[in-house]
Amino acid sequence: MSQTKETIEHESTVAEALIEVRTALGLSQAEAARNSGVPKRYIEFFEDCNTDSITLDVYACHKLRTYSNYLNLDGEKVVAAFKQEKACPQRQLETRHASRWRKHPLKNIPASRMIVTPKIIRTALIAAIALGIGVFFVIRAQNMTAPPMIVLTSPIDGFVTQEKTSIVAGQTEREVSLLVNGEAIYIDGEGNFSDKLDLREGLNIIRIVAIRKHGQKTELIRHIIVKSNERPTASLESYGPAK
Repeated sequence: MSQTKETIEHESTVAEALIEVRTALGLSQAEAARNSGVPKRYIEFFEDCNTDSITLDVYACHKLRTYSNYLNLDGEKVVAAFKQEKACPQRQLETRHASRWRKHPLKNIPASRMIVTPKIIRTALIAAIALGIGVFFVIRAQNMTAPPMIVLTSPIDGFVTQEKTSIVAGQTEREVSLLVNGEAIYIDGEGNFSDKLDLREGLNIIRIVAIRKHGQKTELIRHIIVKSNERPTASLESYGPAK
C-alpha cells in the first residue's frame, strides 16, 4: 500500500476533511479518540462542534497533527490550513460558497458515457470499504509498533533552582506505563501525569520513560541543578576538598 498521505482539497474545510476521512473509516469520534490517543474534546474542536473551552495553542496544534497523521492526512498541511481558517473565517466562508457555483468538469461529456450501473456502485462501495478497513489496520499496526509519545511540560532541561523538589508533568498515551527515575507514575484518562520529585543538592538527572505493552519505549532526560541557598563562609576550609 502506498504510504503517500492524503491532502486536503481546496474546496473542503479542515473540519469537513477530517469528518469525511473519519466517516470513511467507519469511526465515531469516541472510537477515533480511543485509537489515536487524542482526547474527544479536541476532535470535537477540530471538527467544528462549537467547543469554546479550547484555544488553538501549541498543544492543540500538536493534537491536530497527531489526529491528522492517524487519519493518514498530511499533519503539517492540516495544521497550516486550520490556522489559516481560524485567522480568516470570512475568507473560508466565501471560498465554500464560491465552490458551489464552480462548473463541473464533466459538464460537456455525453450522457451516454455517464451512466452508472448498480453493479459499478456496488463494486465501488465494496472497494471503498475494503480500502478503509485496510487503512485502519495498517494505521493501528503502525501505532502499536511506534514509540509512544511524551509531551513534557515540566521540568525544563538545565533548570537551576534552590528548591529541593520539582514537579514532573506532561502528557503521554493512556495505554503506556510511565516511569520517572524507575518509579511508576499515575496517568489519568486523558494521558496527563504530574508527580513531585525530591531533589538533592548539585546535579539531578531525571529520566522519564514511556513503555508500550509490546516493549516499544520513549525516553526523555532532564537535568536540574540545585544550588545551596546558604551564604558561603570566609573559612579557607570551604575551599578544600570535600570530605
